[in-house]
Amino acid sequence: MAGAANFSGIMGETFSLIGNGLRDIALFVGVVGIVNAIGPMFGLASPSEHLVGFDYSVTGEHGALGALYQLAALIFSAVAGYYLMIRFLHQRGRPAQGAAGILPYIGLTIISTIAVVLGLILLVIPGIYIWVRWSASTGFLISGGASITDSLSASWRATKGSGWPIFLVTLVLVIGLLAMGGALGAVTLMTSETVTLVLSGFAEAGASALMSALAIAIYLLVSADQSSVEDIFS
Repeated sequence: MAGAANFSGIMGETFSLIGNGLRDIALFVGVVGIVNAIGPMFGLASPSEHLVGFDYSVTGEHGALGALYQLAALIFSAVAGYYLMIRFLHQRGRPAQGAAGILPYIGLTIISTIAVVLGLILLVIPGIYIWVRWSASTGFLISGGASITDSLSASWRATKGSGWPIFLVTLVLVIGLLAMGGALGAVTLMTSETVTLVLSGFAEAGASALMSALAIAIYLLVSADQSSVEDIFS
């Protein structure tokens, strides 16, 4: 049964999903990590500057082949993340339903990312606020069978009153990832460049898995008090 959408509840649900989904996470990190590492190893992309990062991008810095690889890796990571979140939802008996699919998920990701980035560019705080209020939208899209706009609206309404816990949990996890990245970075100083590139790819995949678990945990908790999706849209 889901707990409360407070700091301890969100943190506990996130790590419960991780603990119960270790096999799925291992598969995700293994496959996505390999894809992430291929580009830097063969000169098709640059590794994450901080070893653990969130800097997927598509540029022409490494030529047309590099741009093609980066685009393919970006799409592959999004598809893999989508199915990992489905597995998290299955843990709690909340299977995908309705019109949810990979294309709406990618559309939702693009729209929310653009809005958050614009908010961060303008005044920082609006970007953070938008991310917090839309943090449950993927859950509503995948499990609730809602459209992109309805998912964003449902998340905005459901996260009302839980903004600070969501922000603080996210902050703690991001700081933890950055600290882990620093520790791994120190280790790579004693290893070869190839090992560094491989570790960077797998570390970034692990960070993505953690943030996916957080997104589903937030959805499960903020929607726990709703008897149905229709209650949120009403």
